[in-house]
Amino acid sequence: MQYDFDKVIDRKRSGSYKWTANKEKFGRDDLLPFWVADMDFATPPPVIDAIRKRLEHPVFGYSVRRESYLRAIINWLSVRHNWDIKREWLTFCPPGVIQGINLLLNVLSEPGDEIILQTPAYKPLINLVSGNERILVRNELKFQDNRYTFDFEDLRNKITPATRLLILCSPHNPTGRVWSREELNELAGICLRNNIRIISDEIHADLVFNGHRHIPLGSLSDEIAMNSVTCFSAGKTFNISGLQQASLVIPNRQIRERFENIRDIAQINLENTLSEVAIEAAYSGCREWLDQLIAYLEGNAEYLASYLGQHLPEVNVIRPDGTFLVWINMKGLGMSSGEIKDLMVYKAGIALYEGKEFGEKSDGFFRMNIACPRSLLAEGLNRMVSVLQNGKV
Repeated sequence: MQYDFDKVIDRKRSGSYKWTANKEKFGRDDLLPFWVADMDFATPPPVIDAIRKRLEHPVFGYSVRRESYLRAIINWLSVRHNWDIKREWLTFCPPGVIQGINLLLNVLSEPGDEIILQTPAYKPLINLVSGNERILVRNELKFQDNRYTFDFEDLRNKITPATRLLILCSPHNPTGRVWSREELNELAGICLRNNIRIISDEIHADLVFNGHRHIPLGSLSDEIAMNSVTCFSAGKTFNISGLQQASLVIPNRQIRERFENIRDIAQINLENTLSEVAIEAAYSGCREWLDQLIAYLEGNAEYLASYLGQHLPEVNVIRPDGTFLVWINMKGLGMSSGEIKDLMVYKAGIALYEGKEFGEKSDGFFRMNIACPRSLLAEGLNRMVSVLQNGKV
């Protein structure tokens, strides 16, 4: 079946945060939004059909996780990511990945402990560290040959006896890097030798472009699996983030039991009835949809890079290996980040995330969400080029 990703869907009437919170975030409500990381594509038909079928039952009380749901997740990890996990390793945090990581921080560290995060980094991950009275240690990624890599020397130098955790973003938000097996092995080895646990945020794991492969951190070896927790969700992949759910793979029984205990105390252990139905349908019947989506996203990334390269060569596009996020370096324009943002908002009428949201050294960068019909992307890029070529607010 051929799916239509070119169809423009009116999301304003659905209460979409991405389309209706522009005034709150940027001061205007008439912007084309390329900021919030959800997609403007219709959720896959099998997911919608499964939800409709569940809606035929008139009761929406508490529910237990069905075996078919658990098998669908385990099978997805095996078939899509070549990772065979044991049933008992799988656990859940229904509110979402960030909430799961928040609980894990409190399980695996104490106030005053040091937690390493590779920057630029997704701001909610930064907020988790500071908001839980932990000390954020920034291991800045190296940028060379228009590509981001780990800075292992810097990482080793910043480890102290107070370092307890490293939070990994894989694939990486905002740069779009898909880490290689060799990179992940070296990172995990450093952590093992220094008794540092790893929490791996793999929410974009399924969105990887041709020529790249996502390697789940816990799949590298038994030793690494026992020293890490992997967090993932179907939300980004199938555009069902509003249903809120996160799955965690925790092979270490002691960590898993402590996590489940603190989660259960907070009474956030029961699955949303419709999210369970949606996720089972997604993992069981949407592989062809996902393959077509990835090809479309890759086409959008190529279109963006080509368009800006032709019309605005001063702007440097960091080509992503995956995700639907593109990291754009606008320092070559010779303007401050604030000036560029004002041009985008008040002249171009588009909304992007500023680089400083992701770290101190990312001023002059912007993150653009390309998960939209190409006509909307083309409109946004045309507006961007028109105002930046003039360079005046």
